[in-house]
Amino acid sequence: MQPQYVRAQLPEAVTTATTITEIKGIIDSTIDKAANAGNFLVLKAATEAKSVIDTWVEGSKAFLDVAFVFE
Repeated sequence: MQPQYVRAQLPEAVTTATTITEIKGIIDSTIDKAANAGNFLVLKAATEAKSVIDTWVEGSKAFLDVAFVFE
C-alpha cells in the first residue's frame, strides 16, 4: 500500500516526464536543423540546453529514489 502523498505525486510525475520528453524532442529537432544550416551558435546553445536537461533528469531520479519508498 502506498502512502497518500505518493499517490498524489504520481500524476504530476507523469506530466513532468511527458513535458521533458517533448522539450527534448524540440531540442533534438533544433540541433538537427542548426547542424544542417551550419548555424553553430544555435547548435551549441541547443546542445548545452540538452545537457542541462539530461543532468536535471539524472539528478531528479536520484532524488526520487531517496525521497520515496514504494511498498
